[in-house]
Amino acid sequence: MKKLLFVLLAGLALTGCATRTGTAMLVGGTMGYLIGHEHHRLAPVVYTETVVVPAYPSHCHAYPTYNERAACERGLRQRLLEDQRRREHDAYRSGYGR
Repeated sequence: MKKLLFVLLAGLALTGCATRTGTAMLVGGTMGYLIGHEHHRLAPVVYTETVVVPAYPSHCHAYPTYNERAACERGLRQRLLEDQRRREHDAYRSGYGR
């Protein structure tokens, strides 16, 4: 902030002393560049990479083709979904008092 204020005051002093319009334009252009450059500093770009880790140990890697592996993973998802529904149903029945 102090640097910007100093540059503004110095620019005003120099343009007031300039007798030719070319000098005033040169000083004004330089001042505009410095002020614009001061306010538009680029922030560093940080790239993050997300890694997807399966939540279940997959034993479907034994199947060599894509279609076989996809069928195995569909069956595994179905089995895990049924287990989850069973646990939720048991928890509900336990909370309900049955």
